[in-house]
Amino acid sequence: MTAKAKKKAKKGKAFSPISAVKRRPREDMKSVVINARIRHHGLTLDQAKHERASTALGRAFLADKIDDTLYRAGEEYKRLHTAYMRAINAPDGFAVSDCGDSGSETSEAYVEWAIRAVGHFSAIQASLVDDGAFQSVVTESLVIEDRDQPPTHIGYAIAGLRFLSRKLGIST
Repeated sequence: MTAKAKKKAKKGKAFSPISAVKRRPREDMKSVVINARIRHHGLTLDQAKHERASTALGRAFLADKIDDTLYRAGEEYKRLHTAYMRAINAPDGFAVSDCGDSGSETSEAYVEWAIRAVGHFSAIQASLVDDGAFQSVVTESLVIEDRDQPPTHIGYAIAGLRFLSRKLGIST
């Protein structure tokens, strides 16, 4: 025990090494995220605060590389991919009917949904690949893998997003 601790103990105050450490006030989590976006992605303060700044697709939008139509096409493609992944990776309990039976049979509605989700995404993805293999890889990297694209590749992503907006019927 240090001399300072002994002195406090004599005065009747309990000494705690934790209370002895000066602590900085915790930063608000939102400000931490905003500062990280500014540092890591080179965004302005207003851009970093925008809700779309959390994804590579959104940052491409905020940098005026793509317009709102292309952004929405990318978001719809991502939604289709998420449904596809849920359909092919569903845990057994997710597919079970809630009809009160033994629970060993798969719900017919679930099977129909899963078949539609897999079929729809697979058809769109195959069309995107047919339109251009490299642009499909870059588009999926931007939209699904959430990777920022270098300036040399963003044109391919734009071409892929244009194709998706036409294929998915998304317009301004």
